[in-house]
Amino acid sequence: MKHRLLPCLMAAALGGWMGASSSASAQTPAAWSPEPALLASPAWRAALAGRQEQGALAAQTRAGNGEWTVSLAAAHRREPLLQPGSNQDLELSLQRPWRLPGKAAAADLAGAAREDYGRARLALAWREQAERLLAQWAAWRRETEGQALLQAQRDSVAQEVAALARRQQLGDAAPAELLQAEAALAGAESRLAQGRSAADEQQRRLQTLLGDAPLPPTTWQAPAAHDINTAQLEEQDAALQLAEAEARLSRRLAEQERREQRPDPVLAVRALRGRSGEERVLGVSLSLPIGGEGRSQAGRAAAARAAAAEAMLDQARLDAQLRAQQLLRQLELAQQQLSLQARHAEALQQHADKLARAYALGEAQLGDRWAARRQAQEAALALAQARIERQLLEGRIALASSRLWPLSGHPVTRSVP
Repeated sequence: MKHRLLPCLMAAALGGWMGASSSASAQTPAAWSPEPALLASPAWRAALAGRQEQGALAAQTRAGNGEWTVSLAAAHRREPLLQPGSNQDLELSLQRPWRLPGKAAAADLAGAAREDYGRARLALAWREQAERLLAQWAAWRRETEGQALLQAQRDSVAQEVAALARRQQLGDAAPAELLQAEAALAGAESRLAQGRSAADEQQRRLQTLLGDAPLPPTTWQAPAAHDINTAQLEEQDAALQLAEAEARLSRRLAEQERREQRPDPVLAVRALRGRSGEERVLGVSLSLPIGGEGRSQAGRAAAARAAAAEAMLDQARLDAQLRAQQLLRQLELAQQQLSLQARHAEALQQHADKLARAYALGEAQLGDRWAARRQAQEAALALAQARIERQLLEGRIALASSRLWPLSGHPVTRSVP
């Protein structure tokens, strides 16, 4: 019966990863969402402030610089040859630049592009927060799963020590065997203490990200990733969407700056009261500023920024393609590694069981039995880690394809070409 103890403990420790049990289904990601914690984070508040800034800049772009100017002038005039010889002149004028045809439409397009850019920045900030939370969840699960296995190891060794102590009292076990078992128990308790400390630290970090929100479920069930391809990941790549939005904005701003090479005419309405009210004049004036070198250089600078943004967009497309291919390849490798690790753990467990039976029949040494058991336990831990790594990759792919924790209420649109 004793040699069956380790497989039972391993099965109990790993049972949550073998399938969706009724208790695990009550803690599915569908019933838990980190959205309240992400929305309350300082990083998200900073991202929202950046979005508001882009909205204000978009409104400023649409409004332009066509401000009204009011001027009032007064003069005292002395004319000795006329009667009366002293007169007061007053002049009131109202003027503003008049946008040339096409400039308002260009400003509207630039404003829409800036709003798209603000939404893309917000989406990238959300994705980065979610990825950080997902990675910390995986780190927490690695340590908690390791702690569960270390606890199972410790309990198994403790039972073995108790059994050897009883056998020694009956004269059926050598003192050296009990000493070996007690040393193994001390080592197992030391590793368990270290595992608990590491698990507590990772849980503290995860809780810091979550704030007052509850911890996520212990068993991850990310949306299916087997039907997601490279093209879908590229289309939903937040960094690529931001690069596209920045390139569109740069193009629109360059077009707006090109149109600004022609200055807007200034229309003015003037009212003059001269000779102390004896003369009244009402007129209209039109002035046309002559563009200088500053406007030309501003247009060249905007065109250069647009060209740079286009080049960065080409690089972003390549990076997005590489990221998508790498994610899918990593998931494929993780699946293969999990299969290999499962066979490896099963083989080591069978070997440990054989040595346990041989030891019970007096055909093996206790040290060999402990070594085989330790190898089987380490393989079981590696198997659990491989399952967590696969779950993490599935979660990353689901997150990258917007199937997991999508940003609601702030869709990334492409309102301008």
